[in-house]
Amino acid sequence: MAKHKWTSETAPRAGNPLAGKRQALVEAFLRSAKPRDVDAVAKVLAKLAMGGDVQAAREWLDRLLGKPAQNVEVEAGESLADVLQRLAAVKAAQERTPGAP
Repeated sequence: MAKHKWTSETAPRAGNPLAGKRQALVEAFLRSAKPRDVDAVAKVLAKLAMGGDVQAAREWLDRLLGKPAQNVEVEAGESLADVLQRLAAVKAAQERTPGAP
């Protein structure tokens, strides 16, 4: 089996390889956003929420109040491993959901 030769292009790197690109996009958006733009979006979102749009209401309230904390109920006889497994499943589901904390 041939050994792989590491170069600067193929060397393993720590962290998320897309983090730099994401950070550049976030910075570009922040530079382009004006307070009046954010205010206008907030007003539209509030109007949609007040008109009965449930998704808009959820987003508006999440931004105002923060996402609600999730409680974990432990069943009698349930092991710590079971609880941790359920928590991991909840966390994984949140990571797949856009806008999740």
